[in-house]
Amino acid sequence: MATMNSRACKTSIGLLGAMLLFGAAFSPSATASPLQASATASVNTVTQAVQAKLGGIAIGDSAEKLQKQLGKPARMDVSEQGFTWYVYNSDLSKLMMFGVSNQKVVAQFSNSSKSWTADASGIKLGQTLKEAKKRAGSVKNSENADDYWAFVKNSEKTVLFIDTHSSNKIVGILKTQLSAIPKAGAASAYTSKLQKPYELQIFDLAGAERKLRGVSGLAWDKLAGASARAHSTDMMKNDFFDHDNLKGLSPFDRMEKQGISYQFAAENIAAGYENPIFAHYGWMNSTTGHREALLDSNLKRLGTGVAFGGSYEIYYTQNFYTP
Repeated sequence: MATMNSRACKTSIGLLGAMLLFGAAFSPSATASPLQASATASVNTVTQAVQAKLGGIAIGDSAEKLQKQLGKPARMDVSEQGFTWYVYNSDLSKLMMFGVSNQKVVAQFSNSSKSWTADASGIKLGQTLKEAKKRAGSVKNSENADDYWAFVKNSEKTVLFIDTHSSNKIVGILKTQLSAIPKAGAASAYTSKLQKPYELQIFDLAGAERKLRGVSGLAWDKLAGASARAHSTDMMKNDFFDHDNLKGLSPFDRMEKQGISYQFAAENIAAGYENPIFAHYGWMNSTTGHREALLDSNLKRLGTGVAFGGSYEIYYTQNFYTP
């Protein structure tokens, strides 16, 4: 996986943070204006790591055990790191994703406290980041970012995603076996094979976030998806990052041209995030409209679009609306 060269956040009032974000919302009854964009334990005589488990499955378990425990996944998505995500999304209050390579589980992600069993450190969802850091103890390659804290321990990289709007509580956990992470300088893995999986993951993450927060769900909308993919592609090909395209068309102009009639509509865009999980938490921690769009109960449908290439390597668009 190639390292991103630049991840700056652009808003209508300047630069902020370390990621590209922009958000917009609209209601026909109001002026069409964008929302401002935005451990180890000793067992007998052998020291073993007590691993975290997701849905009863630990990193290193077999794909056979995974499917015996949880059944067949709803989807099997390719990833930028070379493994395959087994996606369990039938109940978005317990969204689970397992990275599988060579028939072994090498990665896990979930934002559901119902699904995780903590490792020996006791780190879990709902804790503050401050408490998690105390529990983590001695770690390697610690990385502090606006939306997460990452570290390496026991041959695993752990990323703790936080909610900066709620006392930096942990709201998502991503774990990856170090051997499954491509070495620095590896060729970019961003290809068209990732486009649909990324779009569906963005949709799943939005739905799971709303479910956990008691907000009504979202229906997938193919017209909104077409509009969103077209805009991500346009931004990539023509090297710009904005809601209005170079022809001056707003998100709402573009949705209408796609055949969408709406009472309410909104758009989020992002670029430079390495995958949909990181983009999602970038939007959720925004203070300029992205979070509001994601959690707006007035918005009922969502289409997502991703494009690879250009200055930021990857562009994301979410188009929400209510008929």
